[in-house]
Amino acid sequence: MHLHAVNLALARLRGGREKGVTVETKEPAIKHTALLRSQHGFSMVEMLVAVAITFVIAAVAVVQLTPGLENFRASSAEGEVKTTLRQAREYAITQRRTVAISFTKDASGNAEINANEYNVSFGTQTLNNTPFLQVILQPTVQFMLNNSLPDTPDGFGNSSALCFNGSAYATGTVLEFQSDGTFTDVTGTPINGSIFVGIPQYPTTERAVTILGATGRIKGWSGAAQGSWFEQ
Repeated sequence: MHLHAVNLALARLRGGREKGVTVETKEPAIKHTALLRSQHGFSMVEMLVAVAITFVIAAVAVVQLTPGLENFRASSAEGEVKTTLRQAREYAITQRRTVAISFTKDASGNAEINANEYNVSFGTQTLNNTPFLQVILQPTVQFMLNNSLPDTPDGFGNSSALCFNGSAYATGTVLEFQSDGTFTDVTGTPINGSIFVGIPQYPTTERAVTILGATGRIKGWSGAAQGSWFEQ
């Protein structure tokens, strides 16, 4: 009996079996306890901390990305103005019609551009009130002028967001593309003009589109915080 007790003690110290002696260990119990702990999941405090960290990271990301998003919208709006004017000019040339252009706001206050054609009957032109081309600019973008910037390199004036021949024009004023591609006022006199767009409270979003009246040439410009313009 003493020898069996000694062998049992030695087997337990070695953690195994010796000469058919079965060693009882606590390993299964330890594994079971660890499994139970892993199945408990996160505590409420841990989850709240994780949620709080997620919100902080999201807030920082929004602050960092907002200026970039607004600049993207402003550039997209400048591209929309250029494209709309070029399409209206092309329509006037191909259809040999006078096309009316107006810069307005829709019912929700969004900046938009309308292109209407004139109906001709017995030599008399009548404006068709239904636009054949109507484009609403990007959300938050407005016809606006950043007074900290100089005039564009074309020098067509910057007295207001809609400036033609150096004079401020109100939204809704009708201008025209003639069948030869020239850009004029309603009397048919060629005019040079600048259309400024941007997003309030974001100075770097200033964009401009200029039109040379005699040829109808259209160019886009991007404003910079340093007080200069770059052609787009």
